[in-house]
Amino acid sequence: FFSGNTKMVLKDVTNAGRDPKRVKGSPQEVVDIASLRAGNEVFYEHSEMSWLEGVVQRVEAKVVLVRDIRTNELHSVTADRIHHHCQHAVGRKEDSAVDSPQSSARNCHDLLSLSDLHQSTLLHTVKLRFSQDLVYTEMGNIVLAVNPFKFTIPQYEDGNMSKYANEMDGLVPHSWQVAHKAFKSMRQSGNNQAILISGESGAGKTESTKTIIKYLGELTKHLTSLGANGKAAQLHEKLNEVNPLLEAFGNAKTLRNNNSSRFGKFIKIQFSGDGFIEGASITNYLLEKSRVVWQSQGERSYHVFYHFLAGCKDKEKYELKNASEYQCVNQGGCLSIDGVDDAANYQQLVRAMEVLGITDMERDNIFCVLAAILHLQNVQFQKLCDDTCTVAAASQGTLATVARLLAIAPESLAKVLTTITTVVRGETIVKNLKAEKAIVTRDTLSKALYNSLFNWLVKKVNDVLVSETASDTAFIGILDIFGFEDFDVNSFEQLCINYTNESLQHHYNEHVFAQELKEYEKEQVDVTSVEYQDNQPCIDLLEKAGGILSLLDEECNFPRATDSTFTQKLYNQHGDHQYFSRPRIAQPTFGVYHYAGAVEYTTTDFLDKNKDALSDNLVAMLDLSSNAFIAALVRGFNLVSAPDAGKAARAATTKPPTLGSQFKTQLQKLKAVIHSTQPHWIRCIKPNMEQAAGKFDAKHVMAQLNSSGVLQTIQMIRNGYPFRVPHGDFWRSFRLLLPRHIMTAGSTDAQICAQLVQHFRDTNIFEQHSHIQCGATKVFMKQKAFEALTRLKRETEAESLNTIQCYARRLLSFVELKRRIGMSIAAVRIQRRYRQWRSQRRLAAVIAMQRCWRARTLR
Repeated sequence: FFSGNTKMVLKDVTNAGRDPKRVKGSPQEVVDIASLRAGNEVFYEHSEMSWLEGVVQRVEAKVVLVRDIRTNELHSVTADRIHHHCQHAVGRKEDSAVDSPQSSARNCHDLLSLSDLHQSTLLHTVKLRFSQDLVYTEMGNIVLAVNPFKFTIPQYEDGNMSKYANEMDGLVPHSWQVAHKAFKSMRQSGNNQAILISGESGAGKTESTKTIIKYLGELTKHLTSLGANGKAAQLHEKLNEVNPLLEAFGNAKTLRNNNSSRFGKFIKIQFSGDGFIEGASITNYLLEKSRVVWQSQGERSYHVFYHFLAGCKDKEKYELKNASEYQCVNQGGCLSIDGVDDAANYQQLVRAMEVLGITDMERDNIFCVLAAILHLQNVQFQKLCDDTCTVAAASQGTLATVARLLAIAPESLAKVLTTITTVVRGETIVKNLKAEKAIVTRDTLSKALYNSLFNWLVKKVNDVLVSETASDTAFIGILDIFGFEDFDVNSFEQLCINYTNESLQHHYNEHVFAQELKEYEKEQVDVTSVEYQDNQPCIDLLEKAGGILSLLDEECNFPRATDSTFTQKLYNQHGDHQYFSRPRIAQPTFGVYHYAGAVEYTTTDFLDKNKDALSDNLVAMLDLSSNAFIAALVRGFNLVSAPDAGKAARAATTKPPTLGSQFKTQLQKLKAVIHSTQPHWIRCIKPNMEQAAGKFDAKHVMAQLNSSGVLQTIQMIRNGYPFRVPHGDFWRSFRLLLPRHIMTAGSTDAQICAQLVQHFRDTNIFEQHSHIQCGATKVFMKQKAFEALTRLKRETEAESLNTIQCYARRLLSFVELKRRIGMSIAAVRIQRRYRQWRSQRRLAAVIAMQRCWRARTLR
């Protein structure tokens, strides 16, 4: 995607993630304190509430005293945790003084339209939009979808789908818009499309997937009304029933989400040349098998167990009891979910199976497997005196029930659960197991049964949905994948999940680079000095030969290898790698510096989880089942995904591949498919941990923006030219800096800006001329250039103010002097008139006295 002579530097930011307090990829530009003045509006980073608005009260040598706008509390903040509030400095129109922040946020549908793109301005805008029930916000090709935890938002009701289908004006961002854009691009270009949905548990990934599928079906109905066959409508009905089926078997209640997807999936919807849905297929990734046998407090196992126990009418056939009596579903202490009717969901599940062509016999076999798992987990073991074990007497009846449901002999099942058979030099050796090992064998069988059943269901769905005639037609792929994870204890599953997100982030980085290039080339901007970070070294650490996954597979081939030997081998091989870290004190952990931050992994059970294969004894036992359905499941035990079922015959004659190698192969295929498509992104955001409507936890949202790669997008843009201001707004904002030789009258905005930018360069305002460039329609500035211009503007304003004050003081002094002279003259006149009046009064009084005296003397 690098075209022409344009060059871009891929910068490997090695140490950016090593500070645990600041995530890798976060913008960490330090504001020039000298550019701040008392009264300036700024964003400042709060330790608990992320970025908040404040006003500078006092600027000191190394810190700034900021007053919070909401609480009026004072905070002492360092320069690296302050960002200019740029809406008052640049890019502001003449009449925007009357616009409230809420109005500006409502009209800001695309965050890339912000004059200053920074994590503080991004968070501020998303928060304001969320408060106005605008939960979708664009950011270039990304759509941020903040889960509102309510379904009563008028502009997002299904009745508005037709507006998006008809491309009406004034539409707000929505996942429908993403689906429509992908559909329209596919129709016009004939290229395959991919919609990549990610986010943490409870962020709304599953709902977004269902919304997109529903909208694509509505588009098909829209075309049908214009004259099309009804086959697409039937296929859409089947496609809608896939969700209840897969949600029942693949979703569960967790502490974060009542309907959390515990697997990843890629749904490929195939379209005919006329735009009608012709077929679909599903590929599943990394089902969380451990949930079948264990759940944390407050969580549940997979929904289907509770649906089955609550809604099944023929409980005698499967010997079902209350859910509280089964160990594999009662460990979390949560047997029901508020507002969820498991019995009604069972009926919906049965209907979905009927629509998808699952026969009554197949449905009965599915329920037999589920019941067998429920009973199998209740089987207990009794220790013997020689430290071995046997099936407890109280569990003999339960064991017989499991054997009947699986159509195998109870003696064979008891033997494979409590013994292990190996062949050494042609001699068969049977060894009794300890109770702990027997429990592991029991759990392994349950997990393998459920995983194979899930893969069979996906394969069955594909057999119903896949169209043979649509193999060469365009498709829209929908990837519903697990988001980046970093828990208190991270294991092999988190490594695979984060490896996936690291690879997808690399693909996104490449796409953003291409989009940035298009923008710069369109604006005729030189980008030879632009640097971007590349996470390819981290991916190589995980997947290349000699990498973490490769070393794990290598250790699995050694009989005496342990988690400790694997950990030590990692230290020896990658101890000096820039993206790898080892603990300071001896413990079974290692760290990887991912794009979203450093994650520490605990290597306990890494080898067992990676092997992920049943023993030959268990496979042979189930292969002898008189139930053809159960026997057929054996062929899929060592497979991760349903589409790989065709390899079962070859896998049966060779050593089964490890889970890590299978997952890596799957991911390589997925990346190949995505690279061949036009991508679109939806980043789902969970606004709070309580799943409460209307609550916005800024710190939690900021963490998700980082883990989803949104902040890395900002960093890439900020490494280029984050300030992109239209010509007219730019020269009007900095009109005080216009030299006299630049004439605005009769000149276009582009001409004025070109002369002004050249003037700035000639006067050496910036460290480098490349810090500011004049494009075809915008002026592009780096952070330092913006700060330099802002500082120069304020200095010019201060100088102009001093001049104005000087003339004002002179004018006021003349006015004061004139006033005082006038007062002096007036005082003299008053005094003269007063003396004249007083002398006249005295003279009149004397004359009167004389007259009276004379009159008296005459009498």
